[in-house]
Formats: sequence, structure tokens, C-alpha cells
Amino acid sequence: MTSPVEAAPAVGEQAPSLKLAGRAALWIIGITALVFGGTLALLFIPENPDQLAVPAIVLAVIVHAVLVLVALRGVVRRSDSSWRVLGFVRPSWRLLHLLWQVPVVILAALTVQLVTSLLTGGANDDAGGSMGDFAVGIHPAFAILAFLAIAVLTPLWEEMFFRGLLFGGIRSRWGVVLAILITTALFSVVHAVLVLVPYFFTLGLGLVLLRIFHRNLWGPLVLHVTINSIASATILTALV
Repeated sequence: MTSPVEAAPAVGEQAPSLKLAGRAALWIIGITALVFGGTLALLFIPENPDQLAVPAIVLAVIVHAVLVLVALRGVVRRSDSSWRVLGFVRPSWRLLHLLWQVPVVILAALTVQLVTSLLTGGANDDAGGSMGDFAVGIHPAFAILAFLAIAVLTPLWEEMFFRGLLFGGIRSRWGVVLAILITTALFSVVHAVLVLVPYFFTLGLGLVLLRIFHRNLWGPLVLHVTINSIASATILTALV
């Protein structure tokens, strides 16, 4: 009997190559540097950039998500791979397991973060932040676009890359265990929030395990969209 781990990516399909994943990574790095680097540079031009900071960053997130999706679409279309190879296969009733899997992964990630913070004494270190400092009142229509970018488009391209191209490429070259460890570690590191590494590592592990369990990208995508929807709705509501 074949285990879920052994049957990870897409049934009956060849996994994407590591070279393809590397090509996609270069596009993502380039777009990220251009969009966010340019945004940070522009914020130093006005005399009072504080009023423009939040709208500029929100706009950068929207543009970044769209450009990365366009780039990934181009990379896949110019290769011998297909969307099915990445994990976009027909959903099955197996996805009903997400009704318990999503809450479990979210609870696990939050618990790991809380325990780590308590053990390291960082539970009260500016945890509350100062959202009021950034409450500049962005337009509701702009907030809706930002929500779609953060809650839908960003999870979509991250799943296509991390649990689609990267996981499949590493698994085909070095095996499923290294694929799990490397994609999880990279996912937690690239979010660039040191204090939240335990949370993102646990979340990344949950996402890749859902990729393996469901044998497609729909499982991790649902979890990712759910988490980003909660986070972005909370933040954007405070900014409107």
C-alpha cells in the first residue's frame, strides 16, 4: 500500500524540475527587489513620507502579487510542465478533511509561537505594536484591493512556488524529507520577521503536509487563504 508521502505531488505526473523552480525563484527575487526596493526609495523623496507609507506599501503588495503571478505563469508556460504538475488537479471529497485540518494547523502554529515567546521572555516585547501610528485612513476601495492581494493573490503565488515548484523540484532531486524541511525553512525565513519564525515554520510545515496529504495545491491553498484573510481583514479594518 502506497503511503501519502510516497505519492506526494500529482497522481501520474512528472514533478517539476529543480531548474524550473530556480528560474521561478530568480523572477520572484527580481520582482520583489524592484517593487519593494523602489517603494522604499520613493518614500524618502517627500518631505513627510509618513502619510504615504501605508498606501505605498499596500500598493506595492498589490503590484508585487500580480507581477509574480504573471511571471510564474510565464515560467510554467515556457517549460514542459503543466498546472497539473504543480498540483492544480481536480478537487476531491478528500478536501473535507480541511474542516478539521485548518483549525488544527492554525492552533498548532499559534501555540508554538506562544510557547516560544514565553520560553524566550519575548511575549511582551512590543507584541501589541502601535497600529495607531499607521492608521492613516486608506480608502475602502483601496482596502478591498489590498485584501484581495494579501488574502488571495499572495497565497496563490506562494503555494505555486513553495508547495508546487520548489517542493516538487527538491523532492524529485533529493527526496520528500529534504523537500519538506527545505521548503518549510525557506518559507519561514523569507517572511523576514525573526520573532515570528516559530509561527511561520509551524505554518509552513502544516502547508507542506497538506500538500502531501491531499496530493494537490487546493489543501494548502485553502489554509493559506484562510490565515491571510483573517490577518489582512484585521489589519485593514484598523487602517480604513
